[in-house]
Amino acid sequence: VTAGPGLTNTITAVKNAQMAQSPLVLLGGATLGILKGRGSLQDIDQQGLFGGMVKWQVSISRVADIVPLLEKAFRIARSGVPGPVFVELPLDLLYPEDVIREQLLSKMSSGGTKNNKQKRTSIFKKMEILYIRYYLYRLFGKASTEPHYESAPLPVASCKATNNQVQKAFSYLSNSQRPVIVVGSQAMMDRSQVEAVVSALQTLGLPVFLAGMARGCLGSNSDLHMRHGRSKALKQADVVLLLGVSCDFRMQYGMVFSSKTTLVSVNQDSHELYLNRRPTLPIHSSVPDFLVRLASVWSAKNIDSVGLTTSRKDWQLRLREACNKREEEIQQQATSSVTSTVSTKQHLCNPIAICQLFDQHLSDESILVCDGGDFVGTAAYTVRPRGALSWLDPGPFGTLGVGAGFALGAKLVCPNKDVWIIWGDGSCGFSMMEVDTFVRHRVPVKAMVGNDACWTQISRDQTSIFKSEVACNLDFSRYDHVAEALGGKGFLVTSNAEMETALLQSQHESDKPVLINVLIGKTNFRDGSISV
Repeated sequence: VTAGPGLTNTITAVKNAQMAQSPLVLLGGATLGILKGRGSLQDIDQQGLFGGMVKWQVSISRVADIVPLLEKAFRIARSGVPGPVFVELPLDLLYPEDVIREQLLSKMSSGGTKNNKQKRTSIFKKMEILYIRYYLYRLFGKASTEPHYESAPLPVASCKATNNQVQKAFSYLSNSQRPVIVVGSQAMMDRSQVEAVVSALQTLGLPVFLAGMARGCLGSNSDLHMRHGRSKALKQADVVLLLGVSCDFRMQYGMVFSSKTTLVSVNQDSHELYLNRRPTLPIHSSVPDFLVRLASVWSAKNIDSVGLTTSRKDWQLRLREACNKREEEIQQQATSSVTSTVSTKQHLCNPIAICQLFDQHLSDESILVCDGGDFVGTAAYTVRPRGALSWLDPGPFGTLGVGAGFALGAKLVCPNKDVWIIWGDGSCGFSMMEVDTFVRHRVPVKAMVGNDACWTQISRDQTSIFKSEVACNLDFSRYDHVAEALGGKGFLVTSNAEMETALLQSQHESDKPVLINVLIGKTNFRDGSISV
């Protein structure tokens, strides 16, 4: 990004990457090194902006250091707990040497103005010229003119569990009667280990709840995956294995577990490992490495789902019945009537029914990018990711506006996948102009907007507690028209039948972005769901 405001615009994104434990290298421009602190354009203390948000930051001052310091930046970003790194690149590092040399020396010799023809021969000016020549020598000296390419991946450091810790975890789980596994995003961070992680979970054969980027890793119809009733299951479980999941607000700060629960927690972040509740067995380790080794011990001991005790079979059956019951309740709510706080003559759809239709038409080669509040919360209950690495959301920071950027990256990395943004109408407003980017670069991302003309996740509690809708209501805006104006394909949906048609027609749009603007009403499906 460019210097000054270009860099300050990234602060939320950098914090989001830190909290989501995503490796990120931010390259930021800066004024010429020789002009720092002298009132140059966009000259601010950029290093001071990211204190506490990045794992490491550096301002490069020599061309010869660019490659080694960039290699170090990428290594640090991925090692240990992944996170953001900031590398500042002053302007004089980025231009050819002859251009910078001519600009600096010519200004000094001419006195800085075209009208001043008198040579600057005073001792002070000579000293200035000598200093600039020294600065230029230091800036460009020892810099290689040959391209530097490293074909091998950079080494990444990660912590690993001890054999004793793996054996203890095995002992707890193999002797449990009501085990539960909760898998978080850390299990998916190493793309090369994803298949091994999935295989290990299948080898263990224990009930699994998936969270964050781990959603979908077991496919859309796994017998092991429990989609509903997590809080109740965790309260009743005798052994819980947390894989890259901290006891933050999503785990009710550790209070979701019974005081008698044996808690085995594996986390690559030593702070999150002990957050709010000390585990019975804390394991500071890479989740994929631990899980693969645990599954290896499990197989060697012949502990599998066939040999489960009667009580454990009953436990799994109870969890499955609870899931099925919740699915039936959701199905009933999909046919309930809806309301709206904004008047309209248009028919409004039930958001649950819309998400169910969307799920029915979702291909097995899809990636879901979720950017919103209430509507995305509904989708999380009803839309089933089809496979590993097929669900992207902002993570625990809950940043609105990530949708278009995440989708652009996903589609460029996986061009043969169907990349869908699930947008709320509020979050859509933050990044919808990126449809223009999709069009210009021929990136056919698709989007579904749940348009209820409201900041509904905020409105639910605000209206019930404070009896006020101030700053909550929006309008049933024609986001489909905006998409069309930017060169994409837009659909307006006001009924289930129109949704079916829009989904079918969108399958034939292979060279341009698609946006389906679904006018939805309100239900009580997610009343009281906000977490802080």
